[in-house]
Amino acid sequence: MKLVSIEEFLEQRGDKRNYGTIDVYKTAASTMNYLIFCAENKKRITYKVLMASAGVPEEYLTYHQLGRVSNRILDSIYNYCNAFNLPQLVVLCVGAVSGLPSEEGVSDLIAEYKATHPAMNTASFKDIVAQISREAEAYSWATVKKVNGLPAIPKNANISLYSNVSRKVVEEIEDEVRENTRTELRKSFASHGFREMKNTGRIMAILMLAFGGAIAIDTVYNGKVMEFSIAWLLWIPMCLLTWNAANIIEMLKVDFFDRSKLHKDA
Repeated sequence: MKLVSIEEFLEQRGDKRNYGTIDVYKTAASTMNYLIFCAENKKRITYKVLMASAGVPEEYLTYHQLGRVSNRILDSIYNYCNAFNLPQLVVLCVGAVSGLPSEEGVSDLIAEYKATHPAMNTASFKDIVAQISREAEAYSWATVKKVNGLPAIPKNANISLYSNVSRKVVEEIEDEVRENTRTELRKSFASHGFREMKNTGRIMAILMLAFGGAIAIDTVYNGKVMEFSIAWLLWIPMCLLTWNAANIIEMLKVDFFDRSKLHKDA
């Protein structure tokens, strides 16, 4: 099969060109250029840095959007490399925390590699990724760059790109850790704490109501009707507040973590 550009390849496949405001064809070409640069220089690049460098708009680089966008773009490159028997470049894009590609994202690649390289069947995920990376690093990408018309990444841009990686990686690690912490706390709270807090709050509300009722009876018995009215105007809302304490704390907890992230990012 004659080598064609990735844009032409994706068009021939009938892949959808646009993802929101992103031109998938052009972004895939730009992304591949940076991955080839990584291969030639034995570098690794994180998902967020790669997508930002390839021109993906800022609104798609949020924690929840980044995975969808990077999967779409990297899948295009994966299919292109497969079609023309090129070493896989996608393994050079890694998570900020793990330093490895997403296992879910490259599961098909790993399965195919094991099928064509039986000796790697018992190898770990990390070892297989390392082997595929070495193959990409050893390959001569000049023809691929020429066919795709990929511009050379200037030397000063190279320095700028990778001098910023460490700072961006730290930011990504902090973002991922905060998000993972929030997720785990929400899961833990939902499965244990929320139920226990709700039960405790309702027991306390019932006890408060009973205690208030006893005081009310004594107040009315002693003819203090005015005091009775004022006391219950204050006491009943307190009982309701205690009864719903778990729900209120859940809302405050989510708001606290979201605000913490905003303050931290600022």
